[in-house]
Amino acid sequence: MQKRTGGFEDGGNGGDDPRRERDQERRKQRQNWLALGFVALLMLAGGWLFLKMLDNARIQNCIESGRRNCIPLDLPPAPQR
Repeated sequence: MQKRTGGFEDGGNGGDDPRRERDQERRKQRQNWLALGFVALLMLAGGWLFLKMLDNARIQNCIESGRRNCIPLDLPPAPQR
């Protein structure tokens, strides 16, 4: 029986040269960082959306209860005459 070289048993990857292995490792690492950034961006967007929906629900409840001045307005000061 022949012994296999470059297989999974000895941790090899089919006899690739070290340069190719480094390139593959860099590519995998880059893909992992990009995936992490994408997930973080999705989480931030989800948090922002949740806060906006919560604020809109608060305003809607205020309006439905018949109150006024539910939305604070930031108006510039009136000009002096």
